[in-house]
Amino acid sequence: MKYFKLISSFLTCLLFAQMSISQDFVYLENNTFKLDREDFYPVVMNYGVNFRTNGKDFWAVPAHGYGRGNDIECTGEADCLETIKADMQLLQDLGFNAIRLFNVRPHYFINGNQLAFPAFTSNSVYQNEIDIPMQPDDYSIHFKLISDVLEVVEEVGLKVIILTGGPIYDPIREEYIEALLNDFATNSTIFAYDFINEPLYEDSLVITKKDACEIVSNWRYLMDTYAPDHLLTVGFANSTEILKWDPDILPIDFASFHPYGSVESVQNEIYYYGQYITKPWIIGETGLAADDIIVSYEEQRDFAEKTLKRTINCGGNGYSWWQYQDVWWGSYGLDYIGLLNHNDITQTSDPSLTVEGTPKPAAQEFQKIGSYSPTYDCPCLSSFYNYPGYNNYIITGRLINGNTNQPIDGGLIYGWKFEIVNNNEVWTNNTKTFSKPDGTFNLHGEIMLNKLSFSAPSFDRTWQDISWNSSPINLSNGIVNIGETKTYKTSSSITASNYTVKGDGSNGGSLTLYAGRYITFNTGFSVEKGGVLIAEPKYDIGDIKVYPITCSSPLESANQSSEDNLATEILNQDEDLNTNYINLYPNPTNGIINIVSSNSSIESISVYNQNGQLVISKLNVPSNYQLDLLNQPSGMYFVVIYSGNQNYKSKFIFE
Repeated sequence: MKYFKLISSFLTCLLFAQMSISQDFVYLENNTFKLDREDFYPVVMNYGVNFRTNGKDFWAVPAHGYGRGNDIECTGEADCLETIKADMQLLQDLGFNAIRLFNVRPHYFINGNQLAFPAFTSNSVYQNEIDIPMQPDDYSIHFKLISDVLEVVEEVGLKVIILTGGPIYDPIREEYIEALLNDFATNSTIFAYDFINEPLYEDSLVITKKDACEIVSNWRYLMDTYAPDHLLTVGFANSTEILKWDPDILPIDFASFHPYGSVESVQNEIYYYGQYITKPWIIGETGLAADDIIVSYEEQRDFAEKTLKRTINCGGNGYSWWQYQDVWWGSYGLDYIGLLNHNDITQTSDPSLTVEGTPKPAAQEFQKIGSYSPTYDCPCLSSFYNYPGYNNYIITGRLINGNTNQPIDGGLIYGWKFEIVNNNEVWTNNTKTFSKPDGTFNLHGEIMLNKLSFSAPSFDRTWQDISWNSSPINLSNGIVNIGETKTYKTSSSITASNYTVKGDGSNGGSLTLYAGRYITFNTGFSVEKGGVLIAEPKYDIGDIKVYPITCSSPLESANQSSEDNLATEILNQDEDLNTNYINLYPNPTNGIINIVSSNSSIESISVYNQNGQLVISKLNVPSNYQLDLLNQPSGMYFVVIYSGNQNYKSKFIFE
């Protein structure tokens, strides 16, 4: 897919870099967040809101479950905004300086071609939620609700990351995102937009790293065009995202990771980010559920302390906790991961604001951040290369750069058990490891894995099927003489009997055995003094090659000149509109251009004015489309269309 809109983003970025950034916006300088020219370390709480309606008016409310019971804890717009303000004040008191705002993104209405936002019709949330459809040209109600929340957050002095849900080949959602970014472009309370939450679990349309590159490049364009003072991030689930959504090559400002699990497993993940991710990164979500019965509050506090310090010492640029308060959503892991319980009342530093609930002991760790003196010591834990501790089956090999044959340090090796069950594909028993500085890896499995995937930051992905059905090896009545070396490898088993590795006391033969299942030494097997025996229960698959990859638009790859030169080059070419495939009319136009393509869809439309400036850009539009120039001044325009793997250009007069 061609993203002609990216022609303008390069120059936009350069101009933005040269501008004096408003002191009210958070920005990045030398991979460090800055605010008012001072270092800014985001300490972020994931905070959810819902929307309420009485059939006439709409207002924002704290996420259902933050109050006692699963219902909404406040009544009326003023009361609910005051409740949100009290929560914000308590967060600031606890040491937080930002929130990640979730639950605000719209979803598709029941008709499937219109966006809507959900709203509760009563404080009792059970079966009382309805969809409020939004017109493409009028998101005012929804934006007003978001604005009300931002105003409250601003009053307290916190910053906001908004989880938006970015468009993936989706023109309807793209129009919404354009309007959202444009509407809040000057709002300095927002410091970043998180365009997708954990794509590992919802990226069915993404097959390769190039696919992810094209999607995020489009988001980059939207940000540069409509919200140049805000930052762009993606909420990656964990290091496994590198198989498709590679933060090192994607055009984001910083990466947000969401590691969960035991303290040790999260520390291992943080070590990986610190060692191998070159972009600025933060912990965007993490936490440990604790009700002080099944899991103690002390365990939760210990988790917060160790993972927070680990993030700082491993070079992380920020830390976020999931989530604000215990809820009633139906699972232990979600319900008790909050930093507040539902006991008693807490008075904030503002005498007029109280909160229902009490901070758990883990909250104390966030108050200590300002006084913590980092050691920047980020050691590799002994469990790093075998998170789960499996030892039943081991697959070994070496990950290398396919261009240079040099070893790759920090490559990802991911394995599954794949089978067909009742005509359905079933992927189970997934596990992973990483390559060491010499490129070697040891993937430990609880069962025999048969599908492996390999990648690394800034490298493409490759696959390999693993068969455990090679023949067993039986060694019998044999000798390895002094100075002789013999190696036997199989994915099955090795049995040795009446077999001798000779030696003279100081020198000898060498025998190496690698078996995927087991190695058995029977009667008559011996190694004389000076001889060498290496026997390991592992399946060695040898060298695996992966190749470097970059993220750039097709136009950028073909021509690295400046935006002006690129635009001029395109516009100076002769018109090549093939009327057998694309039809544009009328010309001259009164502001509306009808575009009809014989292909099933049009992948991109770019409109340039006579100065070569990109003024309109659309992605993935229908094959019959009306292009609106009414907001542009009259004059000459150039339309560039990409459809069916071909470019088409035409000149128009807007009267």
